[in-house]
Amino acid sequence: MRQDVCRFRMNLNYISAMFPYNDDENAWISGSLLHKKMPLKHNLAYSLIFALFAALLSATVPALIYYFISN
Repeated sequence: MRQDVCRFRMNLNYISAMFPYNDDENAWISGSLLHKKMPLKHNLAYSLIFALFAALLSATVPALIYYFISN
């Protein structure tokens, strides 16, 4: 079955024609100080620690439930 790539290209052309500027350029054009790009407050180490904790929690909770129900 063939994918419809032409429609995807048309959508990209439409988006680039309707919104030709990025966030910094839009803020400069509007002259607003509120639309400045905010720096990311994101740390990869904290994300990995959280993901590890979530994975361990999701792996141990069903085993603990099974253990406590069987006793």
